Amino acid sequence: MKTSEDKPMQNFYSVFLSVIVGMYSSFFFGCAPRISSKGWEALNKGDLDGARELVGEGVKKHSNSKELRDLMLRIDLLSRDWNSAVKSYKEFKRLAYKKEIVAARRLMVAQTIWWGLKEEDVSIRRESAKLAQELGVGGLGEVLKRAVKDEDVLVRAHAYGAMLPENFGGWLGLMKLSHFHNPHIRKAAAQGMGKVVDREYVFDVLLRLSRDEDPDVRAAAVGALSGVSLKNKTLFKSMLEVLQGALKDPAGPVRGEAAYRLARIKARIGFEWSAEMLQDPELAVRLAAFRAMKGKDKNTEVLQKVAQGDNMYVAFRAEVALAKRGNLKNCGLALKKGMNSKNWAVRAAAVNAASSMPDCVGARDVVKKGMEDPHVKVKISAARAALNNNWAEARALQVLKKISRGRGEDAAGAAEVLALKKNKKGIERLEELVSGGTPVAKIRALEVLGRLGKGRSAVLDGWAGGPWSVRLAAAKVMWGWWGK
Repeated sequence: MKTSEDKPMQNFYSVFLSVIVGMYSSFFFGCAPRISSKGWEALNKGDLDGARELVGEGVKKHSNSKELRDLMLRIDLLSRDWNSAVKSYKEFKRLAYKKEIVAARRLMVAQTIWWGLKEEDVSIRRESAKLAQELGVGGLGEVLKRAVKDEDVLVRAHAYGAMLPENFGGWLGLMKLSHFHNPHIRKAAAQGMGKVVDREYVFDVLLRLSRDEDPDVRAAAVGALSGVSLKNKTLFKSMLEVLQGALKDPAGPVRGEAAYRLARIKARIGFEWSAEMLQDPELAVRLAAFRAMKGKDKNTEVLQKVAQGDNMYVAFRAEVALAKRGNLKNCGLALKKGMNSKNWAVRAAAVNAASSMPDCVGARDVVKKGMEDPHVKVKISAARAALNNNWAEARALQVLKKISRGRGEDAAGAAEVLALKKNKKGIERLEELVSGGTPVAKIRALEVLGRLGKGRSAVLDGWAGGPWSVRLAAAKVMWGWWGK
């Protein structure tokens, strides 16, 4: 028989038991893993709104749940809610390990391409497929299967390329397109095959394309063939023969591509420049000849003759080559002649060349004159040259800061020079241009920030804000920073 003294104890046990049951119920039905499971269930059913509502409420209760933050990021990406995705990513990053953060960033890039491949605008689909091919982004299996059936053949070509090297179907698709009547498609097929050029059957197709009737296709094939590994001695030897033969191609772009590729691998093959290459009508061939030159060379007389010629671009490079050999007699004469040209591109080339001639007084004069040039691009090039050589630095900074206040591509170019010189104002201006510049300026600013590894918040904002051309450029930067 219970006495009145037992009642307080009974009440205590009742309250205690109710609290325990309440806590258990709250944990079982309201805990983060349970909410996450329910959220995934809704997501798998295609109920994005239901998943967002469920996970959103869960995040309010469990703000430090990594599972819920990760799931919310996925929901935002599947909803194409780019701004919310940035917020979700930042919250997830606060809680996650480095590998998990990298995986989240990869997901953001992959999902960007995934949606881009589904856009109605064919130009966006093309750029998305091209980016997938260039970056080798994984996790796009299903959408690539759809893309290879796209009504636009270029989208299909890039999608096939994106499948390589893992998917043999990508190779089969490119091989079919290599016979396509449109040369733009054959060119895209050749470019896509560069990933697997070490395979003999691919090499043979590219060999055929290197003899294509269209010069752009031949140039693309030459570029792809140059990727053969030195370890593959048989194919490497055959590749060199193709590239050497391409130097005699009647089309300038093909000769230029061959010369450029040969100059890049000259250390492995002993590629030598020639006087004929210096006189080639194709600029890329001439530049490749200069690139292949050694520190000292017996053909100084040839360079002196070229420096006095009428082809200004070649004359500038010849003066640079002579100056690097310590031959400063008459240095800068070609540069000064170029500065009198009515063509701004020639004047810009003159100041760019002057940047590589620090011991030449004439070059310094050209750079100072360039900073007062009426064309903004010449001014930017001249200011860059001045900073590179510690010539009139105060004036150079003044010129660049003034130009960088604009909203267009030139503003981004000026900010780039400042940023590369570790000028804080340059980085700040690039970040501002990502949000407030023209689309072209935004893309240029993103590229520079990517190279410098700066402005990550600005890059994320550019990715979220768009338009698509900017979003894809930002995704490329994100992959370059974090995809490896």
